[in-house]
Amino acid sequence: LLERVIWGGEGKGGRQEGDGHDQASRQPPSPISSSSSTSTTSLPPLSAEKTAECVYYLSTYGHTSDLVVFYLRSGSVHEAVQLLLSTNGTSLPSLREAASKAIEYGKLEAFVDAFLSTPIHKKNVKRSLRYLGSALGALKQDYYLYKVQSALTDVLGMGLTSFAMFEHATSFASASKWIGESKRCLDEALLRCQRLSLSTRGDMEGEVERGGRRGGSGKGEEEGEEEEEGGEEEEGIGCA
Repeated sequence: LLERVIWGGEGKGGRQEGDGHDQASRQPPSPISSSSSTSTTSLPPLSAEKTAECVYYLSTYGHTSDLVVFYLRSGSVHEAVQLLLSTNGTSLPSLREAASKAIEYGKLEAFVDAFLSTPIHKKNVKRSLRYLGSALGALKQDYYLYKVQSALTDVLGMGLTSFAMFEHATSFASASKWIGESKRCLDEALLRCQRLSLSTRGDMEGEVERGGRRGGSGKGEEEGEEEEEGGEEEEGIGCA
């Protein structure tokens, strides 16, 4: 499809009028897949007209993954990320595939930065970053995984990833940097766990104390009722 759209052929001019065929009567071309014979290298610079034509064909006849691949190949990384975030493409398999294509086309840094530049409070962003981190971990992209974990403030993950980069460091300076970062992050993770443990224990003690107060109050009321009943019985005996 891209070959016909970009370099000419029968598929060119999908929006032209007067071709004697209604759009509904056109046969949709086969969707692009990873096994397609189309070249996997980056596309040459395209004019705005040809880019719009490609987007039209892929939006009409293709799948979301096809359009994402086209955006990545043509260098429109921001558009690819926004398309992923605006659809149901924010799943682990789709992000792993997109990240793999970004590596293949040499666009991984721009791909990750486009995700990180999107405000994390927006819909799907936080979940997508978690999936992206999992995908980058599976693809052995530790440096970019660390950047994603930093955006999520996942200090435990940052510590483990830093240690992995320490193990693969090729210089003393790099090794010193990453082992120090690993220690800092793991210390912070331990401190957070301790704070959470103290907070949880404090909440439990508070619940026990409040329960004891309620139990004591109920017991006092029962004793008062028993004393009143005993007094009434004594009065009855005296009258008799």
